[in-house]
Amino acid sequence: MSFKDNENAEFKELRVLAKKRLTQRGQALEALSDADKIQLIHELAIRREELEIQNEALRSTQDMLESSRKDYQSLWENSPNGYLIIDESGRIREANHKAVKALAAQGRGLPGERFVTLLSPEDRAPVHFLLKNALERRLDRRGEVRIRRHDSDRYFLLEFTPLCSTQGGETRIQAVLTDITERKTAEKSLATAEERLRVALEGGEMGAWHVDFQKGDVSWNSKMFELLALDPGRPAPTLSSFFKYLHPEDRGRIRERFKDTVRARNSLYRCEFRVIRGDQEVRWLAASARITYGKDGRARRMAGVNFDVTERKELVEALIRSRDELEVKIRERTAKLDETNRELIEEIEKRKRLEADLEARSESLLAAYRQRLLLSKRLVDLLERDRRELGNALHDHIGQILTGANIRLETLKKAGGDTGSEQVESVQKILRRAVREVKRLSSHLRPEVLERFGLIPAIRNLAEDVEESSGVRVALFTSNVPAEMNSEGKDLAVYRIVQESLNNAVKHADASNVYINLTGKDDGLLVTVEDDGKGFHYKDSFEAGNGGETQLGLVIMRERVNQAGGTLHIESQPGKGTQILVEIPLSGDGGDNPSREGRTGEGGEGTQ
Repeated sequence: MSFKDNENAEFKELRVLAKKRLTQRGQALEALSDADKIQLIHELAIRREELEIQNEALRSTQDMLESSRKDYQSLWENSPNGYLIIDESGRIREANHKAVKALAAQGRGLPGERFVTLLSPEDRAPVHFLLKNALERRLDRRGEVRIRRHDSDRYFLLEFTPLCSTQGGETRIQAVLTDITERKTAEKSLATAEERLRVALEGGEMGAWHVDFQKGDVSWNSKMFELLALDPGRPAPTLSSFFKYLHPEDRGRIRERFKDTVRARNSLYRCEFRVIRGDQEVRWLAASARITYGKDGRARRMAGVNFDVTERKELVEALIRSRDELEVKIRERTAKLDETNRELIEEIEKRKRLEADLEARSESLLAAYRQRLLLSKRLVDLLERDRRELGNALHDHIGQILTGANIRLETLKKAGGDTGSEQVESVQKILRRAVREVKRLSSHLRPEVLERFGLIPAIRNLAEDVEESSGVRVALFTSNVPAEMNSEGKDLAVYRIVQESLNNAVKHADASNVYINLTGKDDGLLVTVEDDGKGFHYKDSFEAGNGGETQLGLVIMRERVNQAGGTLHIESQPGKGTQILVEIPLSGDGGDNPSREGRTGEGGEGTQ
C-alpha cells in the first residue's frame, strides 16, 4: 500500500467515525449545538492525530521492510552458496547467480527446468528420493551430488529445507548447494597418501608408532612387534615398556638425546640404538620421528618409524676394519711407490731425451719423404715427357720414313715386272704393318685423342683398341662425368690408370671381360676397373719380390693417384678376378698425402 492510499484511508476513517458518532447520538450534524460541534471537531482532530502517528509508524515499518527485502535480495544473489526454490513438481522457480553457475546453465535460465535433470545421471534417483521425502515429511534432508561440467566434475553438498505453503496451498523447497569439491579432492589425496604411506611402511620394513605424552597412550603397528620379536596379541605397549627393550648401554644416551631435542624445541628427532629383542637377539634399530609442541612449549605428541639397520652397522664396522687394514697396506705401498716413482722419473728423463732424438729424426724422415714425393712426381713427369717425345719421334720421323719407303716401293712396283712386283708387294705389306704398329705405339705413348676430344672418347678409343688387339670384351659405363677436367693433369692420370689396368687384365689375368665404370660425384670422380681373370695374392707375390714389371706398374699407378690427391683400393683373390677402385677429387690442389693410399680385400693393393 502506498502513502497516498494511506492518507485516503485516513480521511475515510475520520468520516466514518464522525457519522458513527452522529448516529450514536441520533442527531443530524445541523441539529447539534455549537458546543457539541466544537466537542466533535476536537475529538475528530485528536483521532486524526492518532491516525497520522499510526501512518508514520506504518511508513517507517514499510521502509524497513523494503530495506530488508533489498538486503535479502543482495544476500540471495551474492551468497557463496547456490540457492534454489523448487516446487512440488520438482521444477525450479527461483535461482541465484551461484546456483546458475554451479549447474552450468549460463546460456539459459533455470526457472522452469526440472532440478534432477541438471544432475549427473547416477545422482538423479537418490536426489529425487530426497526431494520427495522432504516434501512429504516436511523435514530437512541433505546429501552429496556430483554435477558434471564441461571442464571437470564438481561435488556439492545438497540441503533441502521445506518452506511455508504459498497462498495457493503449495509447499516449496529451498535447495542449498555448497561446493565441496576441494574437500573431496583433499579427502581423495589424503586417502591416496595414507595408502602410499602404508605401502611404503610395509615395503620398507618399517615399524610405525605414535606417542601421546598428555594421555600416555602409545600405539604400534604390527611391524614394531615383529622388529622386537614380540607377540602382537600382547597388551598395548607403553612408553616404559619400549625402553626396557633398549640395550642397557644405550638407554641413558637415548634419554639424554630426547631431552636435548625437546629443550631445543626441535621437531625432528633421529637416532640409532641397540635393542634386546624378545628372543634375546641384539639388533640395531634406527628411529626417525617428529615432535609436536603445544603453545606452552611442552611436547604433546611424537610420531615416527623404526627400521632395522643391523646389516648396515655390521657392514660399516667391517668397512672400518678394512679401512684400518688398507691404511697399513697403503703405508707399505707408499714406501714402494716412492722408490718406483724415483725410477719412473729417471725413465721419464730417458724417454724425454729419446723423444727429442725421435723428433729430430722425424724431421729428417719428413724431409726425406717430401724429397721422395718430389722425385716421384719428377719420375712420372719424365716418364710422360719421354713417352710424348718417343711418340712424336715415332709418328713424325719413323712413320714418315716408312711411309716414304712404301711410296718408293709403289713406284718400283709400277715400273718393274711381275716378279719384282710380287717382292715389292711383300715388302709393302711389311711396311704397312710397321706403320700401323708405329701409330699404335705412338697413340699409347702420347694420347692425342685425350688432348683433342677429352677423357671419355680417349678411354672409349683405348677400350676399342684392346678389344681389337686382344679379343677381350671391354664394357665402358659413364655417368655424370664432367666435360672439362684436364686441370692439373687429372684427366691424364685417370687415362693412364685405366690403361695400366687394361694392360694387366690382358697380359697377366687372362680375363675374358673387363668392366670400366666412371661416375661423377659432387666433389670428385669414381673410377672402377673390374675383370673376371684369375686374380692373385698381392701381398705374397709383391713382398717375395716376384713382381717385376708388376712392381713398376704398381709404383707408377700409386704415384699418379697420390699426385692427383686421390685414393686407391685394390681387391683381388685367386680365382675371383680383380677390382681396382680409384677416387679422384676434382677440386683442390690434389695432395702429397701418403695416408690416401688404402687396402681392402685379401689381395690388398697392387696390379696383376
